[in-house]
Amino acid sequence: MIEKCTLNCRTRFGFAFGHIFNDLCASIWFSYGLLFYKLCFGRIGYLFVVFGQIVDAFATVIFGFILDIRCKYIVIMFDHFGGTYTGYYIIGTIISFISFPYEISELKFILNNDDKNPMILFIITFIAILAAQIGWTICQLTHLSLINQLSANSSDRIWLTSLRQAASIYSSLVVYILFWFTLAKTDQSHLSINDINVFANNSFLITIFGLIHCCVFLLTIHEKTLSNPSKKILITVVDKNFSSTLIDDEQRTNNNDQVYHRPMDHYGKLDWFKDSAFIYMCSRLYMCLSMAYTPLYLQRTLFLEKVGEWKFRKKIQI
Repeated sequence: MIEKCTLNCRTRFGFAFGHIFNDLCASIWFSYGLLFYKLCFGRIGYLFVVFGQIVDAFATVIFGFILDIRCKYIVIMFDHFGGTYTGYYIIGTIISFISFPYEISELKFILNNDDKNPMILFIITFIAILAAQIGWTICQLTHLSLINQLSANSSDRIWLTSLRQAASIYSSLVVYILFWFTLAKTDQSHLSINDINVFANNSFLITIFGLIHCCVFLLTIHEKTLSNPSKKILITVVDKNFSSTLIDDEQRTNNNDQVYHRPMDHYGKLDWFKDSAFIYMCSRLYMCLSMAYTPLYLQRTLFLEKVGEWKFRKKIQI
């Protein structure tokens, strides 16, 4: 029997808005980050992208454990913000809002115009990347964790996950269209160091645009009031009895609000879990590689123009 979604439209679409800022930043980072740092720093530009991905990898694991810590002081503190996950989400959003405009900015022209103090530019850029990746990770993990917090059955989870992916596609389209219009306004047909200001301006615009979506998310999603009370009780009961009774492999989240917990080391023994992780990792790797290297390949290998309409506009002007 197909279950009916218990969440209203406001909750479903409000939840999708919560990850748009992250997706906007990720689209710029993966699609234009490597291209931007190559323009700014030449051959060593790839080091900044590698550093950002290393920070993201470690931050995901570290903050994944931190989010599972139910310290009573943290719960009480974040209770004023609407819930634990919502509180962490606000912190991650603030960090991303402050750091992302510096991650892709005109600091090369502001601080390093005469190449006198290149280390200052490197240090500020590395710090901005470090902070932006941490803020991005916190928002991603908290937003994903809210799916189980808000859903009462499998239909709810399918709806929330689908809208989350739809928001990701929407964010990518916004970024591509924005760069298509802004790069078309420059006089040169190919990318050059003079286009750094376009990247910086777009980074700032995306930050403001993403923050608006975050505010909509916070105004429509209320973690405390939307959480399923019966699910909370069951989790508490299972946790108290877990030390004496090891659950069966088939026990998992079902369609009757029942949620079962496993110990961390138990997941490594599950074949379906390892298979899912491997398939997901390969799909993410394929997507990220295509996003990162396609713009670079088009510009640096095929030497294509920035936008397809450049010649068309020139002909009209003539």
